[in-house]
Amino acid sequence: MEIQRFSNSEKQSTADYDAVRLLTIRLQHSMVKLCPVLLLATTAGRQLATVSAARDSRPTPGKPVYNSYLTGVDVAWRDDPRSWHQQAARIVDHRFLSFAELRSFAMQAKRAGASALMVVQPQDTVDCPGSWYNGLQLCGHINGTNPAADGSVEDWQKLATDLEPVKLMWWTNPVYWSVQGEVWKQAASDRASDVSHFFSWDGVTANSHCFGYNPKDDNGNPAQGSWGSTGADSGVLSGLASFGSPGYADYLVDALANSWTKNLGFAGYTIDCSANYPPSQECPEGMLQCDGDAQGKWGDIVGRIRAQQPQVVVSGEAFGSWDEVMHSNSDMGGQGFESVSYTHLTLPTIYSV
Repeated sequence: MEIQRFSNSEKQSTADYDAVRLLTIRLQHSMVKLCPVLLLATTAGRQLATVSAARDSRPTPGKPVYNSYLTGVDVAWRDDPRSWHQQAARIVDHRFLSFAELRSFAMQAKRAGASALMVVQPQDTVDCPGSWYNGLQLCGHINGTNPAADGSVEDWQKLATDLEPVKLMWWTNPVYWSVQGEVWKQAASDRASDVSHFFSWDGVTANSHCFGYNPKDDNGNPAQGSWGSTGADSGVLSGLASFGSPGYADYLVDALANSWTKNLGFAGYTIDCSANYPPSQECPEGMLQCDGDAQGKWGDIVGRIRAQQPQVVVSGEAFGSWDEVMHSNSDMGGQGFESVSYTHLTLPTIYSV
């Protein structure tokens, strides 16, 4: 790994310099022993600002924050329970098949020098098949003592201990519920249930769709929809739970802080779509119940999770700017895109090799 730094004079003389260029990582192919391996440039916005805003103070959308990083200190260590991510240079992305297989792979990844193990599809999805889901579908409940698809709580805790200092992370879409699963069936059959309130029903029309057609309850009433099982607007329908639903926010805090972090040992989460569901052509009304700011609602949930588990580190799939990283209460720029036509800043990127 080769780290390139910029001096203050270089920063000041480069007109188009932005904060995310504080750290450039070049991949040396001779280092790579695993496939697939994801490399992550983990300069965190909050950690780069040596004395930045308080933890619970996040910027509003559209308000530039990245200039605060141009302080003359490229990388500054802070004593914080989640500072482990600042040392993460190699993140292995691995599809969960069984606990025994995962443990075998994880220990090999540790020997190969991985920093973190990003697990895909550790949740129970057996009743919710679909190619487009790619392991992200939520199907059965993700809370409770042990919501993992395989392995006991003791198995997971021992794995987390044996892996140290390598950390477990989960790549998840926490609002993407297949109508094939237990949770949606509960919501559709009993609109008075707590589970039904995870979803958005009031005022939903055909224009409320969000990358997928709207599913209906047992009486034909629509809820806001999400991606289908074989693509956007294709295949078996899915319901879009809302970060703005008070009941669902409580559910996610309990699930991630207790079930997945406390019980199963996960120290970090990468959120599919970066929790970003603003009004757009594909999602005309944005995620409902969020007042146009789903990412901010997710950030509030993250703050509540960290109140119980301060070591939790959060990233996202495709942040558009450092403003989004901080507004979502995240620690790492995620799987971005190099093209400036997609983002106005080139964020640290997860490179697949």
